[in-house]
Amino acid sequence: LGGESVLQVAALDKDATSLSGRWFFENNDVIGADLLAVRSDGGSRIMSVHPSYLKTGQGAEIAVHGTGLAGDVDFGDGVEILDVKSTSSTTVVVNVKAAADAVVGVRSVSVGDTKSDGALTLYQTIDSVQVEPAEAIARLGNADGPLPPVPAQFDAVGYLNGADGKAGTDDDIRIGVMPAKWSLKNNTEIAKQLRDTDFAGNIDAERGLFMPAGAGPNPARPYSTNNAGDLIVQATVADEGRQVEGSAHLVVTVQRWNDPPIR
Repeated sequence: LGGESVLQVAALDKDATSLSGRWFFENNDVIGADLLAVRSDGGSRIMSVHPSYLKTGQGAEIAVHGTGLAGDVDFGDGVEILDVKSTSSTTVVVNVKAAADAVVGVRSVSVGDTKSDGALTLYQTIDSVQVEPAEAIARLGNADGPLPPVPAQFDAVGYLNGADGKAGTDDDIRIGVMPAKWSLKNNTEIAKQLRDTDFAGNIDAERGLFMPAGAGPNPARPYSTNNAGDLIVQATVADEGRQVEGSAHLVVTVQRWNDPPIR
């Protein structure tokens, strides 16, 4: 994948029609994603829609992926199919536009007689942003040592308020992973005094990938301690002039010398 060797670990379901699990880089199992595979001869099924959200009053190119796909694409009332870019039994790509007054929320996507419930979310404004994972651990490494650093990958996920009108409650509606600007802050007063953001590592401002600093003693720090840190990861999502923020807690700690293959 992109020149990198990857591995997959998946479980076969009881009727032997699908696999679910995870793929990840062979040399760094922190970086990966969820995996879903189905039998190519298992009938028609929509597996994913990308992007999985659409803003009212705007257009987008949307790809519907699956198996055995055939027929017209339908995103429900208020979403117009402008043109069909390409079609195959595994992917249908269309240009669409959502009406400004389209009803927001989760809706179904259909290709012919094949339907996937909750595959697309329409939104007008982003009510809140949650950073996933909410808690993460990264580990120092390299610096002429035998262990590489263990990074941490973060996503900024937009949400709509649910029926209660409040953010961060159980009825919130997930919009999806949003482009964001990423930054770091010290989590505590002690972290501020020790300048953890200066030593613990760096986060990619566009991708949300945190890469820890080198391991071992650092004479530039008090007591020549290592580059561990207690940080807040901050995501800022732009939404038509508004800046919607979310955050997560990141602990940067030392190497794990006993690293079992299953954990």
